[in-house]
Amino acid sequence: MDELKEADSNYTLGQIQGFSNQFHRNQFIITCRIAARDYIFEPFTQVEIADFDDQQIATFAKKWFHNKHDYVVAIRSNHGVWMPSHQRIRYNKWRKFDRIFADGTKQVRYIREVIYGKRRSRQYWEITTNPQTLPPNETWSVMTRIPDVKYHQVGNLYRLRNWVEYGLKPSKNELGWADFRLTSYTNIEKWWELVCSAYLLVSLHSNALPTLQKPLANIPNTGLGILLAEHRYWDFKTGWKNLLNNLRLIVQPFVASQLMQFWLKVFPIPELSVGLNRLLAFMNRFPGAIPLADAPADFHFFSA
Repeated sequence: MDELKEADSNYTLGQIQGFSNQFHRNQFIITCRIAARDYIFEPFTQVEIADFDDQQIATFAKKWFHNKHDYVVAIRSNHGVWMPSHQRIRYNKWRKFDRIFADGTKQVRYIREVIYGKRRSRQYWEITTNPQTLPPNETWSVMTRIPDVKYHQVGNLYRLRNWVEYGLKPSKNELGWADFRLTSYTNIEKWWELVCSAYLLVSLHSNALPTLQKPLANIPNTGLGILLAEHRYWDFKTGWKNLLNNLRLIVQPFVASQLMQFWLKVFPIPELSVGLNRLLAFMNRFPGAIPLADAPADFHFFSA
């Protein structure tokens, strides 16, 4: 639609409307970057422009049409749905359910299904704390595609989104995801792989890293845990960022020694090299997440 003239837009939109009414079970993609740039989309309240290249368009279309995963996503209250003109929107009755929190406590919530025309695999819901007043800050619109999902399951599945936002987003930003703005799909994929690998590394070592429930003194190798705790910046808290801090401290000697290797070749200092190797030996005694059964204790952590 990049070459579509504004004078022909009404006719074209009518054709699209008829096409979508006739094939309402299908999905299709329309691109109109020039129109978006010139602000021709007047009836829309929000316009997002994605200037994809050919490879990105092919990847997007492939994933769009072949996404068969179950999902629960939040949508805007004015989210539009295509349906034949002779069909209508139905609002089912409100049902009460218990919202279960992480600590086991419960609060009453209300949910109803919104059916656009006929019920399909993609379902729409409204969740609120007060069905009479529908307070804006306590009312959510949700879209799901989960076979045979029950109304009381939707609300508790949706709550997982809060934990994802609370946990994963700050964690990946801490690992550097927000430090760079990449536009190349290949570079985004590589950078995302690095961030996820670092996240996995910390998660795997979370059980091995000392916490309040697992005192430092319990770590083997002749009181190594007590010595680690004497580091000025060692963190005794149990949060994800606290574990990341401790893991960084343990990896620091290895990173520093690698950075200094080039200078040590220019200015050989045997005493410094011996001291660094000794420090690395202490760090390698820390129990890693996946130690090799036949490897000596000094190399259990070396895989990091």
